[in-house]
Amino acid sequence: MDSLANVARLTRRQMQVLELTCMRGMTALQAGEALGLSPQTVKNHRSAINQKLDCHTSHFACFVFGRLRERHAMRPRPAERADDV
Repeated sequence: MDSLANVARLTRRQMQVLELTCMRGMTALQAGEALGLSPQTVKNHRSAINQKLDCHTSHFACFVFGRLRERHAMRPRPAERADDV
């Protein structure tokens, strides 16, 4: 299963949890406070994320999320395409 392809299956809240825990390094407690959730709810979201991405660990889910951000950042914006210059 392609974990990157499965990112589309994540909810908006799950993407927020990934952003806070993976990219900003927040704990479940800190992410919960930022999102108005309990730490257990954040952990439940991380578990659901791991299942949807077919990841066995949160570390791998963070790796997948990082790769997704790299791909997104590397896409040329419409005005930056070579044929538009």
